[in-house]
Amino acid sequence: MVSWRVLDLLSWLGLAVAILATAYLLTSLFWRPERNIHRSMLGHWFRSLIRLYESDSLVCVSHRGSGVRFTVLRRSGSGSRCWVVLSCPRSPWMAFPLDPVREAAAADSRVLVLPETGDWEDGRLDIQVSIPNIWSKDAADDAIRIAESMLDALGVGSDAHFDLEFMGEQSIERALEARKRQQRGEIQEW
Repeated sequence: MVSWRVLDLLSWLGLAVAILATAYLLTSLFWRPERNIHRSMLGHWFRSLIRLYESDSLVCVSHRGSGVRFTVLRRSGSGSRCWVVLSCPRSPWMAFPLDPVREAAAADSRVLVLPETGDWEDGRLDIQVSIPNIWSKDAADDAIRIAESMLDALGVGSDAHFDLEFMGEQSIERALEARKRQQRGEIQEW
C-alpha cells in the first residue's frame, strides 16, 4: 500500500510540473516579436540589444514591405565594452550593390568588415562594430549609421516599418544596472 506521504509528494510534484508547463505554454503562445517598428526607432532596439542582452544574442530585422532582412549580433566584451556584428545576406532580389556600404564601413577605425578580404559575392556582408561603452549615449550610433546606409543602399525609405525578433537571453545584471542608471538620469532609455 502506498503511504500518504508519497501520494502527497507526488501531488505536489504534479502541481509544480503543471504550473511550469502552463507558464511555458502561455509564454510560447502569447510572446510575439516586435511588430511594425518605424525605421527611426531601430536605434532604440539596437541599444536594448547592446545594453540588456547576453553575448551571442541577436535581433533579426525584417522590412515589412519587401524581403530585405539583416541581423545584429551582440558579441562578448569585457566590462562595459562589447561588439556587434551587422550581417546582411546577399539575395538574388537585391538590385542595389552594397559596395558603398562596405567601403564606408572600412574607412571607419571602429568598424571591421568581415572577412577583411573577400568578395561580396560570397553571400553576405558582415560588419563588426566596436562599442567601447554600452552605457554611453552614442553606444549604438555606429551600428545605426551602418544599418541606415545598408537600408538606403537597398532602396528602403525613411518611412519604412520593420518586424524585429530577438533571440537570446536578457542579462538580469545589466537590466538592473540600466534601471539604476535611468533612475539617476544617466540614460534616457535602453
